[in-house]
Amino acid sequence: MTKESSHEKSLNLTILKSSSYMGIASALNVIFGLIRVKFAALYIGVAGVGLLTNYRVIQTFVMSLIGLGIRQSAVRDIASSFSSKDKAIFAETITYLRVLTVILGVLGALLVYFFSPKISYLVFNTFEYASQISLLGVAVLFANLTGGYLATIQGTGGTKNLAIFNVLSGMFNLIISVSLFINFGSRGIIPSILSIAIVEFCLAIFL
Repeated sequence: MTKESSHEKSLNLTILKSSSYMGIASALNVIFGLIRVKFAALYIGVAGVGLLTNYRVIQTFVMSLIGLGIRQSAVRDIASSFSSKDKAIFAETITYLRVLTVILGVLGALLVYFFSPKISYLVFNTFEYASQISLLGVAVLFANLTGGYLATIQGTGGTKNLAIFNVLSGMFNLIISVSLFINFGSRGIIPSILSIAIVEFCLAIFL
């Protein structure tokens, strides 16, 4: 067997393993998601599910607004510096990414906080949800920090760790959400979003 064909076989095996890890993680997350929605509908009702969805949309929108595709470019930069085997360049890239995610996360949190009354009126046609929406800034901050760590994992070829993160994230999302919904009903929606964001950040650090 030639060196070239051996390398190609090894590459195909790596791709197959990566696809398998992510496929299993995705399947498990679908199951976790279905169970979570079932419990949510049972304990917070249709109105609560709608409220949760709107909060998630707001968080995702702000994340997209401050992200500007930075995670994708960060993955490429990390992969490039990692493959160069230059530890100084790699460390510099990681440091730059960490600082950037903190700055953008804080910016996102401040945007949510100061514009929460306007967001509340725009989404719900009332200012009633302004205080709850302002708390979403904390989730935006932690989610942005988590994104930075996940970019590092992805850029260094840690597909297995990424799959583990996705599974654990989905599992904790289910446990935390269901626990809070059972005990507090709709009042547990914001705490569940914040708790999940913090837990995902902790998972990303330790993987």
